[in-house]
Amino acid sequence: MGSFGGHALPGSFFFALGLWQTVQSFRRYHRCRNSKGRFKSSTWYPAGSCCKQLKDFPVEPCVKVLMCLVGFIGTIMHAKNFNEILHDPMNEQHMTMYLFFGLNGVLEILTHFNLTFSVYINHISLASAYFVEFILFKFHLHGRTGVDNLLHILLLYVICASI
Repeated sequence: MGSFGGHALPGSFFFALGLWQTVQSFRRYHRCRNSKGRFKSSTWYPAGSCCKQLKDFPVEPCVKVLMCLVGFIGTIMHAKNFNEILHDPMNEQHMTMYLFFGLNGVLEILTHFNLTFSVYINHISLASAYFVEFILFKFHLHGRTGVDNLLHILLLYVICASI
C-alpha cells in the first residue's frame, strides 16, 4: 500500500477522527466547566450529540474497527501475490497499524458493553496503538526524500503528543 490511495485513506481517516475527538473533547470540557463538574477523559465520544437514536451505541469504535478492516483488506487486495503481503515491509507496517487500532476499537466496544476487566484498558490500548504507530513511522523514514522525510517527522511529533 505504498500508493497515494494507501496513504490518503488512512491519513484522511486519522484527520477526521482527530478533528471529531478534538471537538467532542472541548465540548465535554466546556460542559463540565459550566456545570462545575469534573472533566473525565475518554478515548471515544458517543454520537448522541449528533444523532439521538445512537446515544447509547458506540459508533466511533465501530467506525474505527470498520476503517481498520477496510485498510487491512485494501492492503491484501493491493498485493499481487501472497508472498508480497507477508514480506513487503510497507504491507507489514500498514497491517500492523491497522491491527493495533482495530484492536483498540474492539476493546472500546467490549468496555462499552461491560465485557472487559478494566475501564483503563481503552487508554492503555490506544496509547499502545499510537506507540506502535510512532515506531512504524520512525522506521518508515528510511530512503525518503527531503520533503517526505520532513512530513513524516512532523507526524512523529503529533503521534508522540497523542501518546
